[in-house]
Order: sequence, then structure tokens, then C-alpha cells
Amino acid sequence: MIFYLIQALVDAGIREIIVVTGGQNAGDFLRLRATGKDFGLHRIHHTYQEGEGDIADA
Repeated sequence: MIFYLIQALVDAGIREIIVVTGGQNAGDFLRLRATGKDFGLHRIHHTYQEGEGDIADA
């Protein structure tokens, strides 16, 4: 599912994104996406959010 979302952003011309993750499996997402170069991204940023929240909390 995350691959589809990243590819949709790239197809829309976006070359720099930030992905907010949380919980116990956040590290799995980091390893899965790596640098984003596989998708043609200039840069992909990752951040961790503690606890539950919404977009404003991120």
C-alpha cells in the first residue's frame, strides 16, 4: 500500500516527501523505503510520532 502512495506522489511531480510513522513497526517502514531513489525521489524524509494523533500532531 505504501508503494502505491509514494508512486502516486512521484507521478504527480512531487520529488521530496516526508513520511510520518509510529508504533513498534516504524523501523520496518524505514528499511522498506530506504532513500526513495527507487521511486525517482530527490529526497524522502522519515519522522517518528509517539502516541496517537492526527496530521496536525505530526
